[in-house]
Amino acid sequence: MDSLETSPALVDKKDQRIKMNESVAEIEDKKMKIISDREFRNEPGKVRRSLAGQNVVMTSRGKPYAVLLPVQDEDEVEYILELADRIKAQMALSSVRRKAAETKLNRISAREIDEEIRQVRQKRQV
Repeated sequence: MDSLETSPALVDKKDQRIKMNESVAEIEDKKMKIISDREFRNEPGKVRRSLAGQNVVMTSRGKPYAVLLPVQDEDEVEYILELADRIKAQMALSSVRRKAAETKLNRISAREIDEEIRQVRQKRQV
């Protein structure tokens, strides 16, 4: 391969890095602090100080994977975790709805849904 040519695999990886960098830039626009695994490992105090004023997005190789939220009062922890569970459930529901719309399964009538449920229950009883 000529040194000026770029393999498709390298182009794909470059595109992925560009997309990751764009998503990190979007996060930074939302007034969140971006901290890499390396920064967290080497400077944990920096993360704690960052949490005092804003949310922190943890990244690994430039890809976001977790969000850290500040806790003002230790009594809030359980409530914050409950809210996080609700957010995750809402995200899962949105994903299911999006997939249903893509496959046009969102056009099934209530009668068809009830019939499907009845058939599945019948099979389970056998």
